[in-house]
Amino acid sequence: MNKIEYTIGRKGDIRIQDDSVSRHHAKLLIQDGGYYLIDLNSANGTFRLHSGKRERFTEGYVRLEDQVCFGESVHKIRELMDRVGFGGSVRLSPGQSGVSRSESNNHVSQGERRRCLGCGQIMLVTMNICPYCGKANDS
Repeated sequence: MNKIEYTIGRKGDIRIQDDSVSRHHAKLLIQDGGYYLIDLNSANGTFRLHSGKRERFTEGYVRLEDQVCFGESVHKIRELMDRVGFGGSVRLSPGQSGVSRSESNNHVSQGERRRCLGCGQIMLVTMNICPYCGKANDS
């Protein structure tokens, strides 16, 4: 299983400077073609906004367009991923794959990207399913 993880909070990898957010509020995992969010028993909780209502969220898969409240601070998952370079907002020129391989050992390291075969958005090479359009991108 390929996995990349980030801690979200006032002192996390993805920092949110808001007193209602715990130092280590939540963890966001990029794994098996999706984004998995886990509340780390934060003081003020994690909530997903759904149809204008705040729903308590302890853990589960989220989509890039989901709005999540960490305490009183509201953020789209896409915005958080943009902060660490995985938001998919970068477009490649025609002919570019977005994947760089080490010439010495020809392996793919974490964080390398490719274009989705369905929608053309940029995604991690370790993802099997595009988080934007849901198309399988098996290599």
